[in-house]
Amino acid sequence: MKIVTKLATLILILSALNAQAQWSNDPMNPLLLCEAEATQINPKIIADNDGGNFIFWLDPRSGLRAIYGQHLDKNGVPAWEADGKLIVSSVKNIDALNVIRNAEGNILLAWYSSGDSLYVQKYNEEVIPLWDKPTIVAGNDLTLTNTFWGPVYQFAMLENGAGCFLAYVLTGWGYDNLLYNKVEGDGSLPWGYNGIQHVDMSPAGIGNLKLFSDGAGGAYMQASRGLFYLSRFDSNGNVIWGEMKTNECTAGTGGTYASHIYYEMQPDGNNGLIAAWTSASDDVFATRIDQDGNFVWDPECNAIIENPDQQEDITFTKSGDGYYATWRDSRLDAPGIYMQKINADGETQWAQPLYIEDTSLYIPVMKSIATSEGDVVVFYQTSWYFAAQKVYADGSTAWPQPIKILETAYIPFYEDYQLFATADNNVIGVAQYNSGLESNIVLFNLNYISGDTLIVDPVEINELKNNAITIFPNPVTNNLFIEAEKQFNHVTITNMQGAIIYEAHQNNVTQQEIVLNQIPSGIYILRLEFDGYETTTKFVKQ
Repeated sequence: MKIVTKLATLILILSALNAQAQWSNDPMNPLLLCEAEATQINPKIIADNDGGNFIFWLDPRSGLRAIYGQHLDKNGVPAWEADGKLIVSSVKNIDALNVIRNAEGNILLAWYSSGDSLYVQKYNEEVIPLWDKPTIVAGNDLTLTNTFWGPVYQFAMLENGAGCFLAYVLTGWGYDNLLYNKVEGDGSLPWGYNGIQHVDMSPAGIGNLKLFSDGAGGAYMQASRGLFYLSRFDSNGNVIWGEMKTNECTAGTGGTYASHIYYEMQPDGNNGLIAAWTSASDDVFATRIDQDGNFVWDPECNAIIENPDQQEDITFTKSGDGYYATWRDSRLDAPGIYMQKINADGETQWAQPLYIEDTSLYIPVMKSIATSEGDVVVFYQTSWYFAAQKVYADGSTAWPQPIKILETAYIPFYEDYQLFATADNNVIGVAQYNSGLESNIVLFNLNYISGDTLIVDPVEINELKNNAITIFPNPVTNNLFIEAEKQFNHVTITNMQGAIIYEAHQNNVTQQEIVLNQIPSGIYILRLEFDGYETTTKFVKQ
């Protein structure tokens, strides 16, 4: 006898989706990813292969700072244990981490420990290590190197096929040394431990490391030492050209706040780069460098805005054929946040800068990101809340006023928030926030807060109505039967912790029988994948 009718199944599906949906549209009650005791810091976010995300952070709950992680599905439902899973532990505090997806879809996680070495490990989507042990990339082990050695201070990371490039600073005797290295997909180091030394014994201090693809298998490396320097190396580690001063045409940058420098760089779409910054004279400038290390524009620097009042902070984003510079402006008549669009020739595209927000900034650290449909979203902090505004290519805005993303205690701590653009014109963010004497981790979903889309899309609801499924019996003891009005091609059953209990690929079937007598009693989630969409429901195993 069929216990669940088609109509009841539809209600159950929608109820299950709503029950699972963890995203919040309340800025005062966001999705709390981790509330464990102690201070969680340095959150990083990357995509999974199914519309969800992996988040990693540093966490000292076990006594020493270790790396913890969580896997969220597209509804914001955590798949791993509450407050995160322990990923990397160490006999020393871990000071920093970074994470990327490689060309194979695996996770490359890099970190360094206090006064120690830089490590990289490759994981699958269940964060099971794929190398026997982490690769030691660089550090202070004299037995492994004939070059300068010292503890790692900071690093940057860039995907390179199945492996990655890394740039890092080794410190010692009051000097900084800049080096770079390559890790292959099997964890080997073709350039050896510590890699290639690029800048030897800089007394000025090296910071703001970034790596960009050069489109030819190598990379651009950005670093600051008073001014900003750019160099390029090929896939074999040879320097093609290097140490060009990119902002020497102005009087340096306008400063920094909470380690957030007022200088950013984006690819120019032709294997070169465009940089924008607030200069020491407060105006906003941009320049373009081609793949041969030459300045493209004449004059070398183009002014995005020249104004007698003070311009500070900057975020710079490429979208389509435009480049969007956003800054904080202290002009007396209308202080606030402004944006201007330039093209690849450095020419401003709007008659006047767009006036985004008229509030003062408590923590002047802005970030912007391009969505999958080419919109640009600017995120920033005020004295009372964390806000966002979406801007279209013509300079119009999505909302009459910026929307509140986070409020009260959940405002991100300085610049410690990271943004991720999804494939459906959405932006997911993760942030470190202060909670009393501790810091914890919070996430936000731009579309869910702004109302641009719903967690259960109306199209998907219509598909569910047209493609009702029946499962029986429910509760089930031994065999579970599935019937659908349309053909499905993939079945997955997971427990409430996200572990996969059963998975099968089908060849466009409408019925299936699954033997479940070996699994423990409990509540399980059944997911059917059709062409272009999926449905989810729960059942009880007795």
